[in-house]
Amino acid sequence: MIRIAGDKPLNWREELVRKLVTLQRVEPETGAGYWVNDTGRWWEADPVLATSYSLIALQTALAD
Repeated sequence: MIRIAGDKPLNWREELVRKLVTLQRVEPETGAGYWVNDTGRWWEADPVLATSYSLIALQTALAD
């Protein structure tokens, strides 16, 4: 939990997980989930790289 403007609490872990879930794409033929950035800056248009980053972020957010 962190504090943001107005000393309002923000559960950053929950917010991060929610956002990543909304950004996840699903391959219709296989049902496989992945992430990709529509802007190819820093190679993030590569689904392997973007998915790796997303999984690391999820692992960090869900860690005890």
